[in-house]
Amino acid sequence: MTEVNGKPAKLQCAHMTRQLQASCGLTTQYKFCAQSPGVHECCGDSGGGLEYNDGKLYGVLSSGELIVFSGPAFFMELCYQEHRDWIHNLTSL
Repeated sequence: MTEVNGKPAKLQCAHMTRQLQASCGLTTQYKFCAQSPGVHECCGDSGGGLEYNDGKLYGVLSSGELIVFSGPAFFMELCYQEHRDWIHNLTSL
């Protein structure tokens, strides 16, 4: 990986496994977490999407620490219509 000023020169992708909410300390139905050994989100990753094997977007990364985070990544659940409506209102997508 080639980096310029701490940023990768090429778009990065990772494979993560969805975790049980209780194991991540989540108490809301609107978020879920995912994690895989050696895979972590970092500064600038917030807003990135999580897709499943079918290529559909299921979550948007809602955490991206200033330094590499060592725990699970937290995603906003897109299965809720109000979240999709909010994204549509902001982006017209």
